[in-house]
Amino acid sequence: MNQAVKSLNAIQLYWAQPFQSQVLPVISKAATFGQTAFKPGEAKNTYGTGCFMLMNTGTEVVESHNRLLTTVGWQVNGRTSYMLEGSVFMGGAVVQWLRDGLGIIEKSADVQALAASVPAQMA
Repeated sequence: MNQAVKSLNAIQLYWAQPFQSQVLPVISKAATFGQTAFKPGEAKNTYGTGCFMLMNTGTEVVESHNRLLTTVGWQVNGRTSYMLEGSVFMGGAVVQWLRDGLGIIEKSADVQALAASVPAQMA
């Protein structure tokens, strides 16, 4: 059973009643649904190889003024919820590359000090 189906089953148990739902098969969207970010303004961050943020905008399509993607989150009982999505596809993978590929840092936690060493005008 995949994570999206497990999340749907958990939500149905929580509400103690079945409902019709469609979740697009994207891990970060399923995680946002599973973490019950059902209200506008609620968000979920997912960290791994990449870093992804999804924020529920409710039933309204919201146009981003900051280069975020407007996307469909899910549909429950015929009601579509929309989201704003921000994606960094090479988040954790870059830290690994700095450590294992370039040898600039010894351990992943060292990336914080490296980032703090960058002068503010360059950040």
